[in-house]
Formats: sequence, C-alpha cells, structure tokens
Amino acid sequence: MKIVLLGMNHRTAPIEIRERFATDHSGPLLRKLVDRPEIAEAALISTCNRVEVVITAENADVAQHVLHDLSLIHI
Repeated sequence: MKIVLLGMNHRTAPIEIRERFATDHSGPLLRKLVDRPEIAEAALISTCNRVEVVITAENADVAQHVLHDLSLIHI
C-alpha cells in the first residue's frame, strides 16, 4: 500500500484550486475518492490557508492521476 499526499497552501496554489478541495463538509469529496477502485482510504485536512488530501492506494501513480482529475473538476 502506498500513501499519496496532495498538499497546497496560499503560497503554492491559487485560491481557485484550493477552493475546489476546501470544504466544511468533507464527506462528498472523500466519498468520490473512496468510490474509485484505485483508492483504498482517504483523509482531508482543510484550514483557511491550506488543504491536504491523503490517500492510500496500491499504485501511487494511478492515485496521483485520480487526484489530478478531481482537481480539474468542480466538486
């Protein structure tokens, strides 16, 4: 099992990207992640200036593509 971390803050990503992951209710985003067969587990940490998504998966490269795909759509 591999651990993949997507982390961003006010210095590394524009607000438009951070807002796609930032939420008071992480359930819908986490459900979208764990519903994917490539993702085993997911956790979301969201504060006013940073967002981190941590997932576990068998294949880290595929998991990174899933995170990338989700960052391109509005959740």
